[in-house]
Amino acid sequence: MASDSRKISFVDKLTGPDVAQAAQSATEQSPCQEAVVSHVRRVAIYVDEPHPGHFFWVLAEECDDASQWRELESAELSYEIWLDALHAGVRVLEGYALDDRIGPRAPGPRKRVSLS
Repeated sequence: MASDSRKISFVDKLTGPDVAQAAQSATEQSPCQEAVVSHVRRVAIYVDEPHPGHFFWVLAEECDDASQWRELESAELSYEIWLDALHAGVRVLEGYALDDRIGPRAPGPRKRVSLS
């Protein structure tokens, strides 16, 4: 499977470069500033095996309700080895980060979930 070496964030795909730029500029704020214009996205990777010996990586993101996850994307072709599928999925997840130092970002502050 050919890999694309360009890094394109999911923020760019959904909202365009203006929102992505705002998310990136959050890291340039002074530590004393209280305004949070972005947060790290909660994206998980897992490997699925719908048929024996056919492994697919899947990226999923946490929704507003922490018990709910939505699939972002998945492998189009299967891998014969679980670890190969995992490594391929990690490379795709790395592409979601505009900057390797801060990871994949989303605009706005992280919503807090109350357990009470």
